[in-house]
Amino acid sequence: MTLKRAAVVAATVAVTQCLTVNILVGALTSGEVPIIVNLLTVAAASVATVIAVQAEFHNRTQDRLIALSDFLVTRLAEIDERSNDHHAGFVEGYLLSHGRESAVRPLASPGNGRRTD
Repeated sequence: MTLKRAAVVAATVAVTQCLTVNILVGALTSGEVPIIVNLLTVAAASVATVIAVQAEFHNRTQDRLIALSDFLVTRLAEIDERSNDHHAGFVEGYLLSHGRESAVRPLASPGNGRRTD
C-alpha cells in the first residue's frame, strides 16, 4: 500500500472512530467523551490528511522531473547528432590541410621522477 493510500485510510479510521465514539457515548450514557480523546482523533486525522497531500505532491513532482529529464535527454541527443558531424569534419579537414602526421609519444610514468629512457 502506498503512503498516500495508507494516510487516507488512517484519516478515515480516525474520523470514523471519533464520530462513532461520540454517537455511542451520547446515545448510551448521559456523559460526554473526554476532550482529549476527541483532540487525539482529530489530530490523527489532520496529520494523516497532511501526509496524504504531501505524498500526492511528491508523486506529481517526481513525474514532472522524470518527464523533464526525458525531454532533456532527447533534446541533447538531437543537438549532439546535429553538431557531431560538423565538428568532426572541421577537425579532420584541419589535420588534412597541414599534411603531416603527429608523432605519438607515450606518457611518462610518474615513478619517483626518474627517467626510463
